[in-house]
Amino acid sequence: MREREYRLDIIRLLSTFLVVVIHISNYYCRYLPKVRTSSFVGASVFNSIARISVPLFFMISGALMLGRDINVKKLMGRIGHFVFVLVVWTLVYVIFDIKYMGYTFAKEQYITLIFDNLKPHLWFMYVIIGLYIVLPFARILIKNMDRTLRRYFMVLWLVFCGGSLLLRIILEWFEIKTTLSYEIPIVQGTYYLGYFMAGRIIYERLQECNLPRKIWSLTIFVAATSVTVLGTISYSFRDKKFYNVFLSYRNLPIMLAAISVFVFILSLPQIKSERLKKVLAFLAPRLFGIYLIHIIFFDILIKSVDMLKINSFIGIPLSSLGIMLVSFVAVFVISLIPGVKKIIE
Repeated sequence: MREREYRLDIIRLLSTFLVVVIHISNYYCRYLPKVRTSSFVGASVFNSIARISVPLFFMISGALMLGRDINVKKLMGRIGHFVFVLVVWTLVYVIFDIKYMGYTFAKEQYITLIFDNLKPHLWFMYVIIGLYIVLPFARILIKNMDRTLRRYFMVLWLVFCGGSLLLRIILEWFEIKTTLSYEIPIVQGTYYLGYFMAGRIIYERLQECNLPRKIWSLTIFVAATSVTVLGTISYSFRDKKFYNVFLSYRNLPIMLAAISVFVFILSLPQIKSERLKKVLAFLAPRLFGIYLIHIIFFDILIKSVDMLKINSFIGIPLSSLGIMLVSFVAVFVISLIPGVKKIIE
């Protein structure tokens, strides 16, 4: 049996924390021009860095799932579990919104809630369920692609998915509106599948420490993230409102930044510290639950504290750490309840 890949656990832990950062950063960004300039700049920086989180989640799943032979019966059970988790957490947030946030829902909304993510983070569940549905076909693709085809796929995906959006954004600066009506399947039209497959392709290639690779990946991350930060700030100030297209997960700078972090961490030596292994093994099973529950504590924070009075350079990291910690405690308590812990697994 293969030893647990603790480097992937490090990526998972980082991604979970950065998802929290995204939601708090977005809160600051959405209030431009009301929010102070320095706070908006800080929020844009945090937001841009944190955008690697969701792509990293997809790459982790692809790295693990696309390397295994698929048992369709077990796969269907896993898909069913994800659907169950989605339904339960949608109901949890409906009750929370009514009882605590004071929201009301029309009768017809209750029918459509499950088909449209009620909270901003639940969209991930719809996408991951879709990826698991097509997992057997993606596995066949990966298994039968040689090194040349894999490189060909990565280039096409980066160019036609990320590059086409970046080109559209650049043209928009010159007030040239354009879009591609017919997207290319696999490498463009289904771009989350691209992250899924890229995770496995990269994981199979990178199994050893490599100093030049780490230097290159850090350089690419800094350059790509700088483009995202400067683009978001420039376009937002031009429009006098938050411009979030640079922060799209299908934009080339975000794709390159996520890939570079994935490569960097997988280029680190295998973890030898037994203490660190125990910590990661303890935290890893609880990270999915933290992802699912953290919006409750985010909403409580936003309702209780005027965050806009706190500069984002201070407010975002402190509140993110606080929400992460409180979410962990809540998930840990839930994990001790036998019948209930299924909703966080």
